[in-house]
Amino acid sequence: MLPSRLDRTVAAPLRVTRGRCAPKVVYVLTSGCAWLHLPPAFGTSSVTAHRRFTVWAEVGLWRRLRRAVLDKLRSGVSGTGRRQSSTWPPFAPKGGP
Repeated sequence: MLPSRLDRTVAAPLRVTRGRCAPKVVYVLTSGCAWLHLPPAFGTSSVTAHRRFTVWAEVGLWRRLRRAVLDKLRSGVSGTGRRQSSTWPPFAPKGGP
């Protein structure tokens, strides 16, 4: 789902692969972490991660990803191909185990 070709009008060449940058972008989006506080353990600068996020937003990646997730949820099919139970999350009966 990640774009295979990015706009090459950006001054710096894109040396960080899509697969290496995606977890960093998702981390910022899901944790609420500021781009400048991206943990150094990721190995990519916050500027690179933000630039990649911006490019992906411009090409509509997040809109397509959202649509794909919603379609999957609406279909009720899990990753195994089986329909999920109608009670999710599963709840334990009252009174304990």
